Amino acid sequence: MRGINKEFWLWPMALVIFTICAVIISSAVSAADLNGAKRGNDDRGGPLWTGIYIDIGGYYESTETSALGGILNVDTRGARGDIGVGADWRLGEAPVVVGLLARYGYSDADGSILGLNVASDTYWMVGGRAGFLVLGDYVMPYIGGAWMSQKTKLAGGIPDPTFDGFVALYGVELALNNNLSVAIEGQSFFPQNETVLGISAEQDGFALGVRGKLRLTGFALR
Repeated sequence: MRGINKEFWLWPMALVIFTICAVIISSAVSAADLNGAKRGNDDRGGPLWTGIYIDIGGYYESTETSALGGILNVDTRGARGDIGVGADWRLGEAPVVVGLLARYGYSDADGSILGLNVASDTYWMVGGRAGFLVLGDYVMPYIGGAWMSQKTKLAGGIPDPTFDGFVALYGVELALNNNLSVAIEGQSFFPQNETVLGISAEQDGFALGVRGKLRLTGFALR
C-alpha cells in the first residue's frame, strides 16, 4: 500500500481555508444590500436555498476492481476530496429543491494483487439532485445522480484506464444560515467498465463523507 499521498493533505488544508474564507464572505455578503434589496431569510421564514454555490468535500472511499470474470479482484481504500460548483432552485412555495452540480477531485485509494498496484487518481462528475425541506426548512434530505469519470493508475507500465459510469448520491444537508451549509453525503458507484490490454475490467464501490458549501445568494437564480 502507498499510504496517504502527500498531495492529499492539500484537501484538509483547503477545507480549513475554505471554511475561514466562507465565514468572512458570508458575513460580508449578509451585511450587504445587494441590488438595492434587503437580504434576509426566505419569505417563508427559512433560509434561502435558491442560488449559485461553490463547495468542497472529503470522503472515505472503498472500491473493487475486478477482471477476468471476477477471477482477479483488487480492493482499493483511501481518502478522496473534490471541489465543486452548482446551482439550486426552490420550486415556488413547495418544500422541494432541485439542483445541478459539477465536481473535480483526487482520490488516494489504492490496493494491490500479485504485486500489481492499483490506485485511483483524478476524477470528475456532473449531475443533479432533488431534496425535501424539513425542520423549518433548515434540513434537506436529498438524492441524486451523476456521471463520473475516474482515472486509475496501474503499475508495471500498463496503460492507465479510465472508468466511466453512473454514481448515486444521497445525503442530508443542514443550512447554517443563508450562505453556509454542511452535508453528510454517500455515493454508490455503479459498475463501470473498461478494457485494459484487451481484458474487460469492472469497478464499483462507495464513498462516505462531508461537504461544506458557500451559497452565493447575492446572485440568486430567481
